[in-house]
Amino acid sequence: ESAMWRCLAGMSLALLAGCSNLPPHDPAQAWVDIEAYGDNQLLATQVDGQPWAAGEFFQVTPGSHTLGTNFQYWTDAGYGHEPLAQSCDFALSYAGFRADHEYQLVAGWGPSPEGAWLRLLNERGDQLAYDTCGDF
Repeated sequence: ESAMWRCLAGMSLALLAGCSNLPPHDPAQAWVDIEAYGDNQLLATQVDGQPWAAGEFFQVTPGSHTLGTNFQYWTDAGYGHEPLAQSCDFALSYAGFRADHEYQLVAGWGPSPEGAWLRLLNERGDQLAYDTCGDF
């Protein structure tokens, strides 16, 4: 019976390890997680104007970088109407990336003149950079 439990535990760990397709964090670089809420999607697309294939994160050298993202989101079209699909491309610049630090890019939208927005946060949740996409 204990051999069966060891086998099941080993298989569970192997399955969990296979769920993460993110590379290990390089302590010589800054790591940037990306997040959008609800059914919205935020994708990493460029670093300093060059294509970035990873899509789910950024890992950059210390210093200044411009992070390109594509934000796909749904807006409220008003009572009785279907939500509208929207898309926004951001190019957010920040000069203070530090090695072995984690950051987070968070995107959202609101029915205001700023429309869609993108925020870069540090490990404590402090806002370091901000960009908007304008009216939708």
